[in-house]
Amino acid sequence: KHKVFRAEKVDRSMTFRTLDELMFDDNLPETNRLVEVTSNIWGTKFQIIGVASSLPACLGQVVYKTSLLHLQPRQMTITIMEISPSRPVL
Repeated sequence: KHKVFRAEKVDRSMTFRTLDELMFDDNLPETNRLVEVTSNIWGTKFQIIGVASSLPACLGQVVYKTSLLHLQPRQMTITIMEISPSRPVL
């Protein structure tokens, strides 16, 4: 015999709204920033800078590369610095 499994109908409006409200937590005030993101004038290179004392100064970078005639999609390269276990974790 084959068993047929069907998903039960869920009242999504109530369920997802409640889950979103439970999962969103904004306890870090704006004055306590962890990182700062800076970019060049063209918006193609971004630096991720740690401003918290427990983070290294340079955390990584994001670089966008566009094709000359825009025939190909932009390529994005992300470089993230690994934080060693000897550093205190937030």
